[in-house]
Amino acid sequence: MPQELLFRCLCETVEVCASGEPAIQAYCHCSTCRDFYNVPVLAATGWPPDSVRLTKGEEETKRSKHPKKQMEKVFCSCCGETLFGINRIGMIVIPNPISLRNLTASCAAKFAPEFHFWYPNHVVDIDDELPKYVETPDGPRVE
Repeated sequence: MPQELLFRCLCETVEVCASGEPAIQAYCHCSTCRDFYNVPVLAATGWPPDSVRLTKGEEETKRSKHPKKQMEKVFCSCCGETLFGINRIGMIVIPNPISLRNLTASCAAKFAPEFHFWYPNHVVDIDDELPKYVETPDGPRVE
């Protein structure tokens, strides 16, 4: 039986259920994610679209589309927290802060980033042992 994880927004009006395992756990340094999520680096998990669903408060969610790129994010209209995004390939992107707040420490640790991608675009140096890729993980690493 696949695991089911529940994520609630800060005010607990909206609940998201993710089942199974994420397809990706990473830090993204691209300028699009930095701008769209308003962060210096996006730490997130990426899930197949059929493994994430809203289970409570869907009527209180709003969607925001990127003005130029094929991506959007879903947020709670009550507290404003971003619940998840949808990237250009349809993957559901759950930012790590919502995971850290909703899961036990040991469970959240299972979803820690495993690599960095788009690292040449970084604005914050992260000195860790994780692989750093020029673009995507199927391409060259940063030397």
